[in-house]
Amino acid sequence: MYRKFLAALFGDVQDKYILLWFYDGDKLKESFWFASTKAAADFLDKVKERHVNAYMGVGLSPKDYGKNQRCLKKDVAGIGGLWLDIDYKCAEHKKPNLPGSKDEAYKLFDDRFMPSAVVNSGHGLQAWWIFREPWLFDSVTERADAEQLSRRFNYYFKAEAAKHGWDVDSTFNLDRVMRVPGTTNYKSKPVPVELISLNDVRYNPSEFESWLPELSKEQQSLSEPSKLKFELAADLEPPFDKFNTASEIEPNFGLSWEKKRKDFQDQSASSYDLSLARFAYMFGWSDQEVVSLLVAFRRKHKEDLKLRMDYYERTLTIAKKNIKKQQASELIDNYVDAQDLDAAGTIDPNQKESILQALSARFDVRLVQIIKFVADPPIYKLKTVRGDVTLGEVDNLIGQAKLRTHIAAVTGKFMPRFKADKWDNVAQALLDCCYDVEIGDEATEIGEVKSWLMQYLDAKQPMDSEDINDAAMHQLPVKYHGSVAIFGSDFRKWLRTTQQEKVTSKRMGLLLRGIGCMPEKMTAEIDGKITTRSIWILKGE
Repeated sequence: MYRKFLAALFGDVQDKYILLWFYDGDKLKESFWFASTKAAADFLDKVKERHVNAYMGVGLSPKDYGKNQRCLKKDVAGIGGLWLDIDYKCAEHKKPNLPGSKDEAYKLFDDRFMPSAVVNSGHGLQAWWIFREPWLFDSVTERADAEQLSRRFNYYFKAEAAKHGWDVDSTFNLDRVMRVPGTTNYKSKPVPVELISLNDVRYNPSEFESWLPELSKEQQSLSEPSKLKFELAADLEPPFDKFNTASEIEPNFGLSWEKKRKDFQDQSASSYDLSLARFAYMFGWSDQEVVSLLVAFRRKHKEDLKLRMDYYERTLTIAKKNIKKQQASELIDNYVDAQDLDAAGTIDPNQKESILQALSARFDVRLVQIIKFVADPPIYKLKTVRGDVTLGEVDNLIGQAKLRTHIAAVTGKFMPRFKADKWDNVAQALLDCCYDVEIGDEATEIGEVKSWLMQYLDAKQPMDSEDINDAAMHQLPVKYHGSVAIFGSDFRKWLRTTQQEKVTSKRMGLLLRGIGCMPEKMTAEIDGKITTRSIWILKGE
């Protein structure tokens, strides 16, 4: 199983090394380096009865780094493809924002670019999009391009997962290790790591460029050099005077240190790392002191020390972000609690901007403006750095479930869920932050339909008239008799999936007629047969 997989991924590798890394869940960590896929597979034949977890480096290495080291990402010499790690709910993964099963996880795979291989890691799926030949880096710039492509790939699937309320692990780093199919996962109860599928589909790196979105400024900033200052070592100790003070002031700090938080659904070491880091930062600890605390915690509980800069950089960054979220929640609550009931909605511009920033921090999406088009009933729109979210009537603004769905569809970010007793204050803050705009064409139903059509045709560029048969088969917009024709069923499907608007065919007809569109019959040849299709001819403007 691993022999076929390694050969497919790395081919006839020359002058580069494949890493096999073994970890027993405690102290044993060993690296072995191989100059060919055959040598790596032969070694796995000999050691598969060792009862340790077997991993492979996603990147090729320029040399043998010895038994006690792994290749750093700055030295990775090439990759054989792109990869994705999708956990799903099971006894080992209890986070609420995961697919419910293996079959649900499969829904993330895009029909345009299906994976070349899928591995069941025992408690999740590890998918691979294998290149036609390994991408070997000729320069530092080329290595940076590869990591940028891997990051864009990972964030694309994060956005797709967010539409379902899920998350996908950040695994884009070139020094990542993944499980080897054909071995055993010993994380808890031993389960096989299986190669579910391996097909002949191969890709060039350039093929992903056309459909992967560029990184947002926020995502791009994560790829820049870290501003955190700390060093790593296995024997780090926390500052005990500060440790004792924190334990006396905050009982949950001590419970986190002892790994006894009964309120944690996720009992993983990473979850406790975040808790400890957040408390430590709240008490004014430095980056180095926080890292020392986490290493000591992991050593105390015989967890993997994870002596990798990227793990602690990510953990500390998330902990700081969580503190900002907590401060944002307090600002929103204090604002609403201080409001005079008779003065609802009156807020000065500076305070409005502060509340908007606090909402942005809580939503994980930068809000630019909330617009209320003065009509009967009023129409609302949310402007974000990732696009405008047309909400419609007020229930889509203050209803948590509806707002989360609308934001996810446009931004690819699924905002965190609020407890019911916290949402009321958030909803009031949203209403108070609105900017009133007198009704214009954009707020009318006709204006909204025109806006939908513009977005639809931007997403689905009309096909040329000579491709009318293909357009009819797939119900795509097409240039037709000097105008553009669309298929009502496809337009309604697009509205349902991207705008969360359910429009009946009867209402669609009224809306399209209202902006001057005319129904017509189109003749086309589909599967060798002449047939007719109902279309709408758009009014040229």
